[in-house]
Amino acid sequence: MGAGAPSGAWDSGNAESSDALMKTLLLGVAIAIAAGVVLAAGGGLWLAAAFLCVIVVVLTAGRPEYAVSTMIFALPLFGGTTVLSAPGIPDVTVSRMLVLWSVVVVGSAIESQRRQLGPPSGEAPGHDPMLGSLPVWVGVFLGFMLLAGFRSPSLRTGLQGWLDDYCLPFVLLLVFSRYRWSRRQIDLVVAVYLACCCLWSALALAEFVTKRSLFTADGTLPWASGGAAFGRTGGPFINPAFLGTAVGIGLVLAWVWAGRSGIPRRVALVCGPMSAAGLTVSLTRASWLGAAAGVLLLLALTRRHRVATTMITLSALAIGVVLVASLLGAGFLETRTASKSEVFNRLVAQRAAVRIVADNPLFGVGSNRFSMLSRQNLSNVGTISAAYGLGVSVPHNSILGAMVDGGLGAGACLVVVFGLLLASGRRRVANPSMRYLGVAALACTVVLAVNAMFVDMSLAFAVTTLALSVIGILLSTPNEQRLAVQ
Repeated sequence: MGAGAPSGAWDSGNAESSDALMKTLLLGVAIAIAAGVVLAAGGGLWLAAAFLCVIVVVLTAGRPEYAVSTMIFALPLFGGTTVLSAPGIPDVTVSRMLVLWSVVVVGSAIESQRRQLGPPSGEAPGHDPMLGSLPVWVGVFLGFMLLAGFRSPSLRTGLQGWLDDYCLPFVLLLVFSRYRWSRRQIDLVVAVYLACCCLWSALALAEFVTKRSLFTADGTLPWASGGAAFGRTGGPFINPAFLGTAVGIGLVLAWVWAGRSGIPRRVALVCGPMSAAGLTVSLTRASWLGAAAGVLLLLALTRRHRVATTMITLSALAIGVVLVASLLGAGFLETRTASKSEVFNRLVAQRAAVRIVADNPLFGVGSNRFSMLSRQNLSNVGTISAAYGLGVSVPHNSILGAMVDGGLGAGACLVVVFGLLLASGRRRVANPSMRYLGVAALACTVVLAVNAMFVDMSLAFAVTTLALSVIGILLSTPNEQRLAVQ
C-alpha cells in the first residue's frame, strides 16, 4: 500500500483487524470455558484454573507479544502440569495449551496484517530462507521424525514425543518468523526473556546453595554428587544442561541489547550478570562452550564504535561470575572443569549411536529404542548424566539422536535447518537497519547448536521451544522495515 493510499483502505483494514481480534477472543474464551466445564468435576482447583485461562485469553488475544511473553514465563515453571489425560488423545498439558494459544494469536495477527497490507512488494520469498526453503526442510524433517514416532515401542509415547520434541517447537519457529513484529514488540519479548533468565538464575542459585531442588517431588538434585559441597542445578528446567542453554541465550541477548539505548540497555545490563551467574552454577561445560561461542561471534561482529559498550558488558558479566566464585569458592569450578568421566561416557554412547545408524541408515530404528539397542555397547558405562533417572536413553548429540530415530535423512535435514537459520541471520546482518537483530539471531543459533552437539535437545521441550521462538522472532522482518519497502 503506497503512502498516498486512501484512508478508507486503512479504515477497512482496521475493521478487519478488529474482526480478527474479536474472533480470536471469542475462540479463546470458548476454549477456556469448555475446559472449565470438562474439568469442573475435579473440584474448585480446576474451576479456578479455567478462570485463569479466561483471564490469560482476554489479556493476550490480539496481542502477539503478550501471548508469547506469557508462554516464555510460564513454560519452564508450569508447562509440565497435565490438565487432562484421556485414552485415545494426547495429554492436555499447560505447555501444549500455551504453545497452541500462541500459534492462534500470532496466526490471527498474520492474517490481519496480510489483509491490511498484502504481501510486501520487492521482497522475493526465494531470497530469504525463512520464507522460501526453510519450511520445506522443516516439513521433511518433521516427516522423518513422525515416521520414527509411529515405530516407537509405545505408539502413544512416540506420537506425544514427536508433538512436543519436534512439531510444536518448529511450528512456532515458522509461524513467529512470518509475523511482522514491530521493534517495540521485539523489545518487549526480549525484555521478558531476560527477566525470566534472572528468575531462573535466582532459583538455580538458591538450589545450588541449599543443595535441594525446588522442582522435584522429593527435593533432591538429580545431578548432585554425594560428597560435593554444592550440587549441579537446573532450576525450573531440572536438567543443568537445559538451564545452561536457556541462560546462555539470555547472555548473548543481553550483550546485543546492551548496545542499544534507553530501557532495553538498562534491562540488559541488569540481566546479563544474572544470566552469567546462572550459567556458572549450572556447571555444564557444554553450556559454557556454547555461551563462549556466542560471545566470540558477537565480538567478531561488534563494530569499533561499540568498544565502550563491549567493555561495559564484559565487566558486568565478569562481576556476575566473580561474585558467584567469591561467595561459593572457586574449587567447585576447578573440580567440574577437570572432570573427565562424563566426557568418556558421552563418547561411548555416541560410538554406540554411530553403530546403530550404520546398521539402519535409511529410516533409523524409531523413537525410544536407543536405550535398549545400545546396551551391548554400554555395558562398561554407568549412568550418563541421567535425565529424570532415564540413564543412557539418548546419544547426547541431537544430530546423532535424529539419525538413530529417523535415519540419515533426518539428521541431514536438521543440519540443513540450522544452516538456513545461520544464512538468514547473516542476510539480516548485511542490512544496516536490521543488523542488531541478525547479530542476535546468529548468536542465539550458535549457542543452541553448540549445546545440541553435547545434549539431545529432544528431551528439552521447554528450552527448544523458547530458543526457536526467540530465533523466529529475531529472524522475522520488522513491521517498520516492510512498510519502508512498500
